[in-house]
Parts: sequence; C-alpha cells; structure tokens
Amino acid sequence: MVNESAVRIVIIRDTGTGMAQDSLLFYSKRGARFGQLNRTLQRHFNLFLITDPTEIDGFQKRTVAAALVDSGGTGAAAGDVIAHLRALPNGSDIVIGLLRDKDAVVGGSVSGPDRADTEINGDLPVAAMLAGFWSAYERRDSLAWNALDRDSRKALVTAKEAFDVLANLPTDESDPAFARALFSSAATRLSQVANTPRTSLMLEQLRGHHNYTFSHSTKVAVLLSGFGAEIGLGPGEQRILAEAGLLHDTGKLQIPMEVLGKPSSLTDAEYEIMKTHAALGGDSLRELYPDMPEIMITARHHHEKLDGSGYPDGLKGIEINEVALLAAVVDIFSALTDKRDYKDPLPAAKAFEIMRPLAGNHVEGRLLTEFEAYVQDTRLVREAAA
Repeated sequence: MVNESAVRIVIIRDTGTGMAQDSLLFYSKRGARFGQLNRTLQRHFNLFLITDPTEIDGFQKRTVAAALVDSGGTGAAAGDVIAHLRALPNGSDIVIGLLRDKDAVVGGSVSGPDRADTEINGDLPVAAMLAGFWSAYERRDSLAWNALDRDSRKALVTAKEAFDVLANLPTDESDPAFARALFSSAATRLSQVANTPRTSLMLEQLRGHHNYTFSHSTKVAVLLSGFGAEIGLGPGEQRILAEAGLLHDTGKLQIPMEVLGKPSSLTDAEYEIMKTHAALGGDSLRELYPDMPEIMITARHHHEKLDGSGYPDGLKGIEINEVALLAAVVDIFSALTDKRDYKDPLPAAKAFEIMRPLAGNHVEGRLLTEFEAYVQDTRLVREAAA
C-alpha cells in the first residue's frame, strides 16, 4: 500500500489519458533536503510514494525507466534498492543515479549488474544534480538518434535542450531570452530538414519518446513547417510555423501534474483545468514573443473550432487566424498517430477517416484536404504507416 506521507518517491508510467512521462523512482530518507529537486522532477514525471525498498517488487508489470537513489548519508539501504531495481523485468535498462555524500559507504552491492549508472554528489546545487542525472538518462536518446543524419540529429538535440530550459524557467535563474534563442535555433534546424527524404526517419525516432510534450510538439513543428513548404510558403514563414509548433502546448507546463499526468479519464472539473493550457500558453508567449504574434496566436487558438465551440475564446470562422487553423489540423493528426503507453499509433489513413467528419465545423476543410495530400507524399509513407 502506498504511504503518501513517505519521503521516498516513485514515479510510474502513465496508463491513461494524461501526458505523463517515463517512470522514475526517487528513493530518499531525506525528503526535505531534496525538496526542490523533487519539485523539478515532478514537472517531467508522475510521482507516487513508497516506504520500503521491497515495494519496488510491486512494479513487476510496470515500466520503471530511471531512478535516483539517495545513499541517505550512511548508504545503509542504497545497494539493496539498486538490487531490487535491477531485478525488475526491465531492470538492466533502468538508468540509475546514485546520490551520495562525499564519505558515504553504500550498503549492498553496487558493482557488476547491480551498479548505478552514474554517481551524483548530493551536496551540489540542484541544477548540478539535475545535470548529472539528465546526462545519464538521455544517453538513450543519443544512441537512438545516432541512426539519423547529422542535421536531423542536431535539430532534435537543440529542440530537446530548449524544452529542458523552458521547463525549468519557473524555478531557476534561466534567462527567458536564452530559451527563446534555443527555440529559434531549433525551429530553423527543423524547418531545414522538414519535407525532405529524412523527415520520415526523424518522425519515427520521435515516436514513443519518454517526454511526450517534447516529442508531440516537435512532430507538430516538423509537419507544420513541411506543410508550409508544400503549399508554397517561404523559408522565413516555414521557420515561424516550426517555432509555433514547438511552442503550441507550452501552457501545459503550468497545469498541475495531478491533472496533466492523471492515469485515467479526466473529470469534468479536471478537463476545465486542462483546457486552461491554451490561454496560459498564449499569455506566457505574448511576453516572450511580443514581436511574433503568430507564436502566441497558435498557442492560444489551436483548440478553437469553426463553429465557435472551441476554447478559450469561442472564436468562429474567419475570426480564427489561419496559422491556428493549420496548427489545429496538424495537432489532431499528430495526437491520433502518436504512440502512447496506453494506445498504439493509428495509421494515417485511419486518422484521416476520423478527421474528415470534423471538416467545416471543427477544422478548415480545404486545409485538411491539402494536409492529407501532403502526408500521403512518399516521403512520409513510412511514418504514416508505422
């Protein structure tokens, strides 16, 4: 039974309709000491609490992707925790970071198959501890992305860096201007590799990535930019579309994790909270992009519908900016064809079968028809049929 007053934290992979990320286990006897670290991790993962290392055995049928194990000053149980993690069905794939004090002696075995993947000085500032953890955790991405060409790989790496900076803006001293510069660089790189023979493989590498907000938004950015090129927009407009796609769901960073990562259907009240992400994203991007209104408009209005039943402003028809109309089509298609822990991706043909009845009332029919023709381009067949 989970004890919510405990200071040991386990994060479980989402199995419902929320946007939870991969699982992460945080074991510590010193919860107050690592409070800020926990709060930062909570924006990337779902959090559940355990009180004993043996409770890890209850995750035999769930996927734990990573763990931080605090030596607790004495290290009495850290080795046992690591051993329990490695004994799980996917134990050899779990990325484990050991938080230890300078002179801690770790109990149990941490060598051979039971060892941690990285050791992190628990006395360091939170930013430094996170850097050590992410460095080990994201080696998986680096290995998978090695199959890509240099330009595609660099585009994804830059986009991921931008999302990491944006996620930490509320709690650290990161410069918002630096976050904008990263997104601009990522958008430029993505627009240059979109709508090329390399697009398909890059989208395949994004599918199922542990950070769904990053992978979904990057996919939307690539498809928006590529679609822009297909309908005759110039390089500058393609880059704006890519940046708008990257940031269209940024408001979800402000949604409480108990709603955003809920592993079951949302209640009516929770859905109303979720819907606020559009206005929240638009407001934050208005400050970050005062000179590029398309970015704010896309974030705020990509859930508006032609018949006025959308949110947050209930706009109708020509009141909705065409960039937002483009983003709405691509966002729905991407969500239907994304791979999630609780569902397989739909083939493109099935996604469009679902979307066609939305034409005229929810989405702009002409744009939907043109986007469907674009997706059927042979350069995207592998992605669409995967």
